[in-house]
Amino acid sequence: MLAADAIGAPMAAQQRDVLPVGARVRVAPHAPHAGRLVGTVLHADSATITLARDGGASPVTLDLADVGRIDQRYLARSRGKAFERGAGVGAVVGLGLGFVATGATAWYESRKCTDICLGTAVVGIASIPVFVGTTIGGGLIGLARRERWRRVWP
Repeated sequence: MLAADAIGAPMAAQQRDVLPVGARVRVAPHAPHAGRLVGTVLHADSATITLARDGGASPVTLDLADVGRIDQRYLARSRGKAFERGAGVGAVVGLGLGFVATGATAWYESRKCTDICLGTAVVGIASIPVFVGTTIGGGLIGLARRERWRRVWP
């Protein structure tokens, strides 16, 4: 009995510390068909959690006995760093595509073209907007992926 009291009290205190009001969380119930709930914590205690769901739906209160997992959102990178990292990956992809396409066209023209051949120049010039697009696209993907989730319960 004494061990149960020693475990129960810190868990209740830990629950309040880990899930502060206003935290963005993702809750996965034990039932696999129920699906995840994503929202903002309105209230959390040792037995229940109340969420304001995304999309303006009415708040929902869940018993922690029915919850299999709670993840809390945190931002791993600033916007600038996230865009920079994603843009770097996009630039490498764009350069790789440009080099491969231009190299393949030059190789083909060196073997098959006997007249004025502009394919390599056209592909080389066309690879510039591809490079710009992959760089910007990579940066936007980096922004979208800056959000991370950390398991906080159980």
